[in-house]
Amino acid sequence: MTELYNFSGIGRIEASARYASYRRFEVSVGTTEVLPLVYGPEVAEPEGADSPPPDSLPSAEPPPPLPPTTTAELEMMPTPEPVGAIGTLLRKAGDYVVRYEEAFRNVLAVEDSDQQYDEVVRKTSFARKPDGHVTAHYAGDTRRTTRKLRSEIAFAMLPGPVPWTAFREVFEVDGRAVGERGRFERLFRESPSSGVQPALAISRDSHRYGLGFPNRGASVPTMALAFLHPDNRDRFTFEPRSRRAKSGNAAEVAFTEVGRPTLTLDGAGADLPARGRLLLREDDGAVLRTEVEFRSAGSNGRSLRVTTEYRPDSGLALLAPAEMKEVYETAADAEAGWGGGGTESPRPTPTGDRLETTARYSGFHRVGPGSRP
Repeated sequence: MTELYNFSGIGRIEASARYASYRRFEVSVGTTEVLPLVYGPEVAEPEGADSPPPDSLPSAEPPPPLPPTTTAELEMMPTPEPVGAIGTLLRKAGDYVVRYEEAFRNVLAVEDSDQQYDEVVRKTSFARKPDGHVTAHYAGDTRRTTRKLRSEIAFAMLPGPVPWTAFREVFEVDGRAVGERGRFERLFRESPSSGVQPALAISRDSHRYGLGFPNRGASVPTMALAFLHPDNRDRFTFEPRSRRAKSGNAAEVAFTEVGRPTLTLDGAGADLPARGRLLLREDDGAVLRTEVEFRSAGSNGRSLRVTTEYRPDSGLALLAPAEMKEVYETAADAEAGWGGGGTESPRPTPTGDRLETTARYSGFHRVGPGSRP
């Protein structure tokens, strides 16, 4: 719960409360004797004093009538948000994401992906000194490989704090047809819920066509939307950034994941905190662009940066992910990065393999019972 109080001439009070450890308890109510209440000091009468008869008491004049009163309904006036605050914008964005989850599910599209993989090939040479000692010299050459993939991608929603899921079936590699196209269409048209497991098996089989980092998992361009969901928003801190004039009525917001465990884990089950930037439309909180970076800890840590651009799609009548860029690389300063608890490093220093991927999406259409073929 977040509260914001603005008092004229006094100042501003902001409070945040979080709740945990819920449990039930029972309350029983008994009966007791209620004693009469006495207000004001009691005055003792002198002994032997008799109370005057009622007829001898002076008559009291009735009090004058009270003037008529008018009642007015209590009017709640919204407190203006301080300059630079983004609470209203985040609420709009959260509502937008909730609606988007319902609109952008069971959607198929074509993904055209360009991959470039720079693999470091390490070489070791030995030399013997005149004194007989042997020294080793290490050197590395970079070997570059490129590949073009064309895939059918299915966007679905699964239970959990990060429900966004994407399944891929590669049907073309460097212009050469592979596999079978159209299986997602049949699976999700008949029954979207029962099509998840077969689609997962197809997607795993298609991983073999990708370059480098075979265990990096499936890339989901819409994943960062989950960070704005009202159920997840308290796990992050948000800060306003400068506006971008070229984007019109939009504001940039930076975020950092502070909740533990993190929403995303690495292959060993360790926390993989996220941070990045969001470009939000101020009118309705629509998400125009997401930039998110993950950094794993350890000397062999890896980093991942994912940037997704959203553009209007006439077929779906909403903003759809138009382009996603990914960069995977090993980092020399991984221990000092966001996941290692040391000094922050804004960009990883590549010392090993690096994979850069650019994916573009087209042909969006919905599938499922009642949708058109």
